Amino acid sequence: KDMKKIKKLIDEHCRVKGVDENLGLNELLDYLLELFDVSWRTDGTGFIDHTIAMKAKSEQLFVVCVDWLERVTKAIDNGTWIDYFGELYETQYQSKGKASSLGQFFTPASVSDLMGRIITNEEKGIRKVNDCACGSGRLLLAHFAANNYKQDYYIAEDMDIMCVKMCVLNMMPP
Repeated sequence: KDMKKIKKLIDEHCRVKGVDENLGLNELLDYLLELFDVSWRTDGTGFIDHTIAMKAKSEQLFVVCVDWLERVTKAIDNGTWIDYFGELYETQYQSKGKASSLGQFFTPASVSDLMGRIITNEEKGIRKVNDCACGSGRLLLAHFAANNYKQDYYIAEDMDIMCVKMCVLNMMPP
């Protein structure tokens, strides 16, 4: 249900901007990547001015961003993880044709939790985790949470650029 509310906000952004609603998730991901881009450090804008400008750019996507950050914070406080973008993608945007043509399958949270707990590849005290079909990064998120948010070395790849963006945002340090 919650993701339907989020999709409505994204759809409203698309209507205001004159963008096809099917591209809404990509609009959100690009917006968030721009919001968290640190170019404001060198262009003289400053963080607060950059954030104000981004809010003005899209009130709807800014609300979605706040919702995402609140949910991630709550999950971390509870010692767990959330795949905000993967859930949004699966429930609101993924078409059967795209899933079929790309062979997309999002690993259930329970399986990700199990895999996250059993992955051990210690090398000089640093754990390396590679997910060569990362999707939104669920396995990596589960491993990160299962290991008490220890900064291990994560490698993620996917052939779908939208999935790469979801994974990047999901794996931003807390």
